[in-house]
Amino acid sequence: MDAILVIDAGTTSMRSILFSPEGLVLNAMQKHNPPKYYQDGRVEHDPVSWTNSCLELLRESAAYAQEYHIRMSAISLTSFRSAVIPVDREGNPMSKAIMWQDTRTDDYCNTFADSKHEIFSRTGSIVSSVFSSLKMVWIKEHAPEIYHRAYKLAGIQDLLLHALTGRLVTDHSLAGRTSLMNITSRSWDKELLRIYGIDEEKLCDLVEPSTVAGALTNDAARRTGLEAGIPVITAGGDQQCAALGSGLLSEHAVAANTGTGSYVIGFTYQPVLDHQQRIFCTPSAVPDAYHLEASMLTTGTVYRWFCDMLNTGKSGNEAISFRELDREAESSPPGAHGLLVIPHFLGSGSPYWNSQASGTMHNMNLSTTRGDIARAILEGIVADICSNIDVLESISQPVHSLRTSGGMAKSHVFNQIQADMLGRSVIQPKNQETTALGAWISAALRTGLFSTMKKAYNTAVKDSPPAIFSPRPDEADTYRELSERRRTLYRSLYAKPH
Repeated sequence: MDAILVIDAGTTSMRSILFSPEGLVLNAMQKHNPPKYYQDGRVEHDPVSWTNSCLELLRESAAYAQEYHIRMSAISLTSFRSAVIPVDREGNPMSKAIMWQDTRTDDYCNTFADSKHEIFSRTGSIVSSVFSSLKMVWIKEHAPEIYHRAYKLAGIQDLLLHALTGRLVTDHSLAGRTSLMNITSRSWDKELLRIYGIDEEKLCDLVEPSTVAGALTNDAARRTGLEAGIPVITAGGDQQCAALGSGLLSEHAVAANTGTGSYVIGFTYQPVLDHQQRIFCTPSAVPDAYHLEASMLTTGTVYRWFCDMLNTGKSGNEAISFRELDREAESSPPGAHGLLVIPHFLGSGSPYWNSQASGTMHNMNLSTTRGDIARAILEGIVADICSNIDVLESISQPVHSLRTSGGMAKSHVFNQIQADMLGRSVIQPKNQETTALGAWISAALRTGLFSTMKKAYNTAVKDSPPAIFSPRPDEADTYRELSERRRTLYRSLYAKPH
């Protein structure tokens, strides 16, 4: 049997998933590898540990494949976005990686404030410390010797591609998170390079997502036990692959990936810019397509915070599980007896982008139960998702359905609230390995297994029908009133929401 191996490099761990030609998971392995967090806002990682984890996973996958007489037809890579790693000509890291959530460059946003409209019009994204450009500026100013000696300023996926193929390239879906690539031409933009003061020679060559970046080298084959020459595919960034793996292939659907935070992603075949700069436009994992992307900073993490608070001092059977908390939330009626939660515990992302916002629980009284609080948190998360979908619809196409994924999508009550509040069907894929599945779809197309990505997706899910949550009309008036009350509350707390 031929199979495709996906490497999914996440922020805190790396996974390998072996897929059959029909898109079924044959084997999955994981290496935990979290970054280091500092009190001053720095978040760094040892890039060598990523390379080592990748090679170890490939060795273990090769051993599994050999035992079960499986031939690897391709390796497909996906990863988180916007980390920066200076590397030399041999691809060796020259310093720690600056991670996407590192905030050392927050003050730099003001430095480029006068150019923010020009930057947005060329990139489809705001000036933000999340993106790679400001991290590159920081390296140039604070570690000039590293900047000038560096051959390239690479990302995690670029680093892994080099470790396997000897080539340093980055695909459009990843380059779209640097704030240096022109969203329309999909090339490094000379005006953006001038604004940020970054030399184009420091950037990796650009390729389309779903491109064969190279072939597994003899050295990588020797170190992993795989055959040399296996094609290695750059599938795209993790959120783009997650959207693809959830079946987002239509302009009339939206994907919401909710875990620690949330990403709401729309699909379009041409760049669409929100001139109010509430949401971003970025290249999709689907070649020649784009995503409209909204980012919410604290969603599922707030639900976890509440669960952890309830479990303080408890252990074993005393601890409250998420499943039990969901049951209590479900016992509370829509509207949670009037309790409103704004889940902006670390400021607000899309659509407000207000770093001064904070979490709020409004209208509590002595009859408020923990089920009411749990439900109000879920409703607050969904309210933000719906606000971002409203923005997507205002600048693009009407949305007929929501495809939900991520850790929170395992919650029945959360999915039903999404359907009720949005007033449209919510589709929960049975296979929650959406990021890895998207990377498999990318490779399945490139290796000729399927003629289109849609055919690959349909084959992978044909025996795993999704759960569909339909909106309940009786709840529409309740949620419509709550939405207006929530907007009024937000405006009263933060006079300048954007």
